[in-house]
Amino acid sequence: IVGFVMGVVMDSKLDNNWSFRPELNYTQKGYKQKNANNNLYVSTSLYYVEMPLNITYNVGTSLGTLFMGAGPSVGYGVYGVIKNSGSTNYATFDGADKANHFKRFDCGVGLLAGFKFKSGSFFSVGLSNGLSDINPNISDNTTYKNNCISVKLGYMFSKKKLSFHIYFLK
Repeated sequence: IVGFVMGVVMDSKLDNNWSFRPELNYTQKGYKQKNANNNLYVSTSLYYVEMPLNITYNVGTSLGTLFMGAGPSVGYGVYGVIKNSGSTNYATFDGADKANHFKRFDCGVGLLAGFKFKSGSFFSVGLSNGLSDINPNISDNTTYKNNCISVKLGYMFSKKKLSFHIYFLK
């Protein structure tokens, strides 16, 4: 399905070209399906709090910075709506082996590429490949994984560089 994502992102320089780019997002995922036998139409929208943890490689240009990266992500299912031929049900994230029930935790890996302008605005495209089967119904032999393509527009509010220090005490 076409969904939405909103969240916050931080870009923390590790050295001249590398950055740690974690995000905290509220995202919509799901699927639509039509059964050929009885024309049953199902639309499922699942909402997650998700945290991608990307490492990016950055190339400076005269207009800003081109970045590309990859990393793991973890998600926590919070809400879901299942529309089934006119009726509406709500998803339950408890992992029970029942209809309309899903596993709460999700994990995956992703790729991203984008451009951050000197003004602070940025855009990125991403590909996320789910690793977790969120379907607890072991009897139906289906696997549901959250795979998605994303397009994000945003603005970095601070241009300050962040640094991390580790101190060891003797």
